[in-house]
Amino acid sequence: MFSVLIVDDEPTIREGLRTLLPWEELGYEVVDTASNGKDALRKHELHRPDLMIVDIRMPGMDGLELIEALREVDKSLHILILSGYADFDYAKKAILGRVDGYLLKPVDEDELEDYLRKLKTTLQEERTRLRQAGRWEEASKEQRILSALRGSMDPAEEGFGWPSYELALVKTLSREDIDPIVAAAIRREWSDALESNGKGVLFTVEPYAGLLLKNDLADPEARASLLRTLREPCLARGLDCDVVSGGKASRWTELEALYERALDLMKDRFFYDAETIKRYGDDASETQRLDGERRGEADAGVTGALEEKLYLAVDIGNPDTVSQLIDEAGRLMREACLPEHTIKTRFVQIAGSVVARLAAHRPELQTVDRRLSVDMLSLFREYRYDDLLRATKSLFRGLLSATEEPGADKLVKRVVDLIQRNYHENLKLETIAELFHYNSAYLGKVFKQATGEYFNTYLDKVRIEQAKALLEQGMKVYQVAEQVGYANVDYFHTKFKKYVGTSPSSYRKKE
Repeated sequence: MFSVLIVDDEPTIREGLRTLLPWEELGYEVVDTASNGKDALRKHELHRPDLMIVDIRMPGMDGLELIEALREVDKSLHILILSGYADFDYAKKAILGRVDGYLLKPVDEDELEDYLRKLKTTLQEERTRLRQAGRWEEASKEQRILSALRGSMDPAEEGFGWPSYELALVKTLSREDIDPIVAAAIRREWSDALESNGKGVLFTVEPYAGLLLKNDLADPEARASLLRTLREPCLARGLDCDVVSGGKASRWTELEALYERALDLMKDRFFYDAETIKRYGDDASETQRLDGERRGEADAGVTGALEEKLYLAVDIGNPDTVSQLIDEAGRLMREACLPEHTIKTRFVQIAGSVVARLAAHRPELQTVDRRLSVDMLSLFREYRYDDLLRATKSLFRGLLSATEEPGADKLVKRVVDLIQRNYHENLKLETIAELFHYNSAYLGKVFKQATGEYFNTYLDKVRIEQAKALLEQGMKVYQVAEQVGYANVDYFHTKFKKYVGTSPSSYRKKE
């Protein structure tokens, strides 16, 4: 069987060609279809077809551009182009670019069938020549590996005769979409580096590139050397990559197990060090995962407690504490074994909540709120845990800069401002002292000297003044107590009478 990939931007034509002919009777298999040039490049890399049927007119990358890109990576590929009558001159240019021929739309069934029969003879001759030249084994190595990984290999398959096999997977990384042409160029460099000197074989198992290596990676120097070989072509193009290894096996029949181990390691790729290859059997690669219920509990605990502290730390303008709290949040979420997407989501939610709470009592932050929304969503594009923490800290540094006020460096003024804005919260001197990196006794003493009041007394008086204003508006007593930060209504009664000389209900009636 010879493989065929159909490329056309019109779904009816793609499906029509797929069902038009008895492909198997003619000795062909339609392995896939593609709707545009970039999709076709990716699927060519995946399937390596013998023949591609390509529409000459497509949006974005047209047929000629696609053919030019294909010839860069596969000089032996056979290509048949589709064109309308108006595109005949255009199609002739494609023929000059080593295209086998063209068909006019609508496609004539007999004409296409005749072409495929002639091409089949050509393909069989080419395959015979490859065998005779001793290159057929090389050309089929990737298919033999893929069959082993799927567990569908020939029972008589004995592998490549190497003493051992090490299987690794490579994930190309970028904060933006990766151009298929760039990806293909990188893989060519990897293939040249591995196969030209007999170190191994490169194969494709989307979304990864696979490496089957002749020598194992037990030696740290061997790992470092391979990682440099793989990362350098990526870094030169503004990309990066992560590499994991499923370990070593002595038998070809164990490749499937190596592949499954490598896939398992890839699940935690987000947390790995960029400068190392994670290998099956490393102590650091053993990841403990919580079940869904315990993970949810840990998730909720992390989000709630640290969000409140981060809000206060930003409100008082303490960058060191903000940085420490972000590290702490990340550490707790990692210990809870939360997956990559959940961690990113939690950081975005925490940042969004902090910004919203600040903007509620600082009208000047409304524009900052909108700008930071874009920065928050960009956190989802980070592909490594350490980079996510750095990006989150950078986001909060921008928020701190926007909230900085003249004279805010004066300790007592900052505490007073904090009370005035957050009197309804559960404020405690110990918590605020910790955020400012001061001893609570010292901060209490400084506050008393500057204001003439103890911290709790000052907080109570601010709350009672706010309570009086709300009572004057006709609000019910229990509602006022809750609004100004007293969870217990009886306690509110006691405090109100102490500072005002009458009960809240009496004061409300008098007003």
